[in-house]
Amino acid sequence: MKFICSSQILSEACMNVQRATSTKSSNLPTIEGILIKAENDRIMLTGYDLEVGIITSVAGRVEQTGSIILNAKILCDILRNAPEDLVTIECDERLICKIKSGDSELSIAGFSEDEYPELPSVSGGFQIVVKGEILKDMETYQDMDLLKRYTKNVILYKK
Repeated sequence: MKFICSSQILSEACMNVQRATSTKSSNLPTIEGILIKAENDRIMLTGYDLEVGIITSVAGRVEQTGSIILNAKILCDILRNAPEDLVTIECDERLICKIKSGDSELSIAGFSEDEYPELPSVSGGFQIVVKGEILKDMETYQDMDLLKRYTKNVILYKK
């Protein structure tokens, strides 16, 4: 896998997805990571801690398709401190990723995509469309505890 992307955009996406990764050491180290898939000039980032899952994608120049799981905290720290506008991430068959930005180059070990837990899929049901302003104002409602009691902790948000 090899792709080139804006370090700022990738960093923001990484930080958003990191919210759904486990922060506690567990018997399943892959849930502490972010699944990265690069294909069709899109880089998809997935975070899932077996309760909450977040998937987002950003545009980039994909030179070689592929996927890998990288530790979320380490990846986000590297991207946040990237010295240049562009970052290149290249992973080999041994699951070693080189992250390059400007004169800086770091290598970190990853996990195979096959080790990542499968996100549950939603079938059936119905779609709810809510304006963004309403979502922002939801925190001000007094009955949020009541709302939480009767709904799942899942929100699919698309721009």
